[in-house]
Amino acid sequence: MTVPSMTLFTWPEGLFPRRVTLYLKAKNIPPHILDAHLKIVDYKLDLSTGGIVSVHEPVPEKPAGSWPCMVVHAAEPGEQDVVIHESMSILEYLEDVFHDHGRALSGSDARARAHDSYYK
Repeated sequence: MTVPSMTLFTWPEGLFPRRVTLYLKAKNIPPHILDAHLKIVDYKLDLSTGGIVSVHEPVPEKPAGSWPCMVVHAAEPGEQDVVIHESMSILEYLEDVFHDHGRALSGSDARARAHDSYYK
């Protein structure tokens, strides 16, 4: 599988977004590979408004829905972007896409994956 271009929208203080951040640190994907394929857009809590705002300028548009959220950008004209909302789905997707880079964080067979899933 060719590594696609992706944008991860995350709120680092949030419990489930933090799971993705910790996964990326543990996976230890070389920065030149990660930076070439994954743009991370952080948001923060704005205490003056009580809302969550982007810390990036210009502000990329986050798809509606829960945190975290990852957009897998279409590779070919006519294809559509894919939006992944659940943190575990994002982790599984990243593990598949970056299987040749960094540490393997899921088991190599069904028994090992079941064991790993128990501890996630």
